[in-house]
Parts: sequence; C-alpha cells; structure tokens
Amino acid sequence: MSTDIQQPAKGAYVVLALCCLTLVSTIFLRTCPAVLVPDLQETFKIGPGEVALFSSATFLAYGLMQMPSGLITDAIGGRMTMSIFLVLAAAATFTFAFAPSVEAGVAARFIKGITLADFPAIAAILARYFPAKRYTMAVGMVMGMGNAGALLSSEPLARLSIALGWRYALAISALMVLVLAVAVFVFIKPDKPAAKKTRVSTPEVLKGIGRNMLKVFGTKEFWFMTTWQVCTAASFFAFAAMWAGPYLMDGYGMTKVEASRILLWLNGLALLMVPFIGTLADRINSRRAVIILCSVFGLAGCCGLAFFPGQLPSWLLIVSIMLIGACGAGGGTCLFSLVNRNFPREMIGTGVGCMNMFWPIGASALGMIIGGVVSLLASKAGGSIETLEAAVKAQIYGDAMLIFVGMWGLALVLGLFFIKEDFKVRT
Repeated sequence: MSTDIQQPAKGAYVVLALCCLTLVSTIFLRTCPAVLVPDLQETFKIGPGEVALFSSATFLAYGLMQMPSGLITDAIGGRMTMSIFLVLAAAATFTFAFAPSVEAGVAARFIKGITLADFPAIAAILARYFPAKRYTMAVGMVMGMGNAGALLSSEPLARLSIALGWRYALAISALMVLVLAVAVFVFIKPDKPAAKKTRVSTPEVLKGIGRNMLKVFGTKEFWFMTTWQVCTAASFFAFAAMWAGPYLMDGYGMTKVEASRILLWLNGLALLMVPFIGTLADRINSRRAVIILCSVFGLAGCCGLAFFPGQLPSWLLIVSIMLIGACGAGGGTCLFSLVNRNFPREMIGTGVGCMNMFWPIGASALGMIIGGVVSLLASKAGGSIETLEAAVKAQIYGDAMLIFVGMWGLALVLGLFFIKEDFKVRT
C-alpha cells in the first residue's frame, strides 16, 4: 500500500487490535517477574539479586534478537514472523512455568526473550495498513494499549498467583498466547500475494540485508535516537520488570498485593498517555518536541524516587512512578515515527529492529547493576537487604535509583541538542 494514501487500508483496525494484543502479551511476559519475586525466591531458594537473572536473561535475549527480528520481518513478512514468535513464546512460557531449577528457569526466560522480539513485525505490518500521516497514531495506540500487559502483570497476576500458584498462573498465560498466535495467522493477510512474489537467490537476499544494515548503522541520527531509547526505555523496564516490586516492598514496607497496585499505576498512565503522546506529536508535527518533554518529566519522576526514598506520600509516589511509565514507554512512539519518516520503506523493519536491539540489552545490564549496587550497599550497612531496617533499605534503594537519574539526564541532553526531526539516510 502506498504511503501517500491518506486512509487506512481495509481491515486496518482489526489488524491494529491484533497488534495491540500481541504487544500486550509481549509486555506481560517481559514484566511478570516483578510481582512474583517472593514466589520465585521461595520456590528456588534465592535472593533478590538472583531473581534479577530471570528478567535480565529475557531482556538480554530480547535485545540480541531485535536485529535478526527486523531482518526476518523484511525477508518473510510481518504476519509470518509474528505468528511464529507467538507460538514459540507460548512454549517458552509453559517451560518456565514448570522449570525444576534456577538454571532451567533462566534458560527458559532467555529463550522466551528471543521469541518476544516482535515489534519490528508490528511496525512493518502497521506500515502496510496505515498511511504516513496516521502511522504515529497507530504505533502510539499499539504501544499504549500494549502497556495493558504490564497492568495484567501487576495486581491481576498477583491475585491469580495467590489463587492458583505462580506456575499455573503462567501456564494459563501461555495458553492465551497460543490462541492469539492462531488469530494473527488467520486474520492478517500475507504481506504479498504469492503469485506476485519474485524469486530471489539467497546471496542476493543476504546482500540486500547487509546493505540495509550498513545504511542503518551508517546514519548518525540513528545512534542518537537509539541512545535516547536506551536511557529511557531501558531505565523504565529495568525498574518496572525487576526492581519496582522490591523497591516498594522493602523501601515502603508494602505487601505483594499493595506493591502490585502501585505497579498498576506505573503502567496505567502509560496505557492512557502513550496514544496521546503519538497523537500529540502528529498534531504539532514535531516528534522532537515531544521527546524533549518526555525527557523532562521522566527525569522528574526518577528524581522523586531517588532523592526521597521511603518518604514520598502515596499520591506523590504514584505521580513519580506514573511519569516514568508514561515517558519511558511513550517516547519510543516518536522514535519509530522518525524511522518511518526518514528511512525507505524496505528498511523500516531493519531500522526498527536495529534500534530496538539496544535498550533491552541496556535494561538487562541496568537490572544487574542495580542488583549489584543494592547488594554492595547492604553489605556496607552490615547485612543483606532482607535483614536491614526499613529506613536503611529505603536509602539503599534510593541511592541505587541515582543511576536512573543519570540516564534520564543524558536523555534530556540528547533530545535538546542531537535528535533531529528530518535527516537523510545514506544511500
């Protein structure tokens, strides 16, 4: 479909709904360990630092798979890529649900991370069904609704795990993902009619892939946008998927259900605001301006967590967390729009995949770094984090959150001085 057509293609909103549900499942499966920390600790007899391995393994694999996912999308199409990944995600989730040991659980989470790299396929599918002037809105809608996955992984998952146990709760999740895979395959049309496909030799395909990658990596604006996403999205997901639960339970003395309700707020505003962020960028015709605003508000939210640990009143704690959620998830909408705006159509999947490769790796690294800092500070305070007094725990987590403050500060500098609205891709 030509991008100069101003109306969405037939069936676009059914496809949009399936893309939303796909990202819902992806985010749910990425973030579910946050409220299951006590269960995982009890089942596998490990501490908070080791629990971070489950999420870190997923984010590491998810990041490493982004570039191959984009290349696969450009080679076999978004619909086939998304269907295959969803089937494999369901299998990996079921395997993790009944993992007999820490090693098996980490391996299953790593494999799951590989299968969750479906956003390049989503971006490519939306580019087929929506014109350029509505593309940011469509991507924003998917990213916003996708945060419902994080909502489901908060209090609903906490209560389901209490009722059925965490293993059976995740097994049910795997079954639902499998049903979604079937729906994607049935209701989204193949990317190209089979009769119109031209046979291309494998060497020619590999040369085309190599050319696209060189063009992407040879564009300096790509690196500015990618670094911004590492600073914001990596911080958000490292917090939401790994350390938000321990921060709230240890720093504020909350129960698992109480912490999950705060996480509901973390992702609730993202659910509402991410589509608004995409629409705002289209309305004012400036992705860069919205990126700067996200940097400012996200930085403010991190400062609240870092400088006033265990001291914020409930409403201000919720506001700080909501700002991190909305800005950490929403800013990426503008980045993907800039890729769609400035990259050739045949490079969109590769561009998005390459960009999406780095922030999950950053999230994995940040999660482990935060765990190391918490353990080090707890040791200096005279014990493990579990045995310290509440006020000491809160201060330790606040000091660890300073890492996020630095990341968001760098994001603001990039938005103000380096990220551009329009640029030329080297051809």
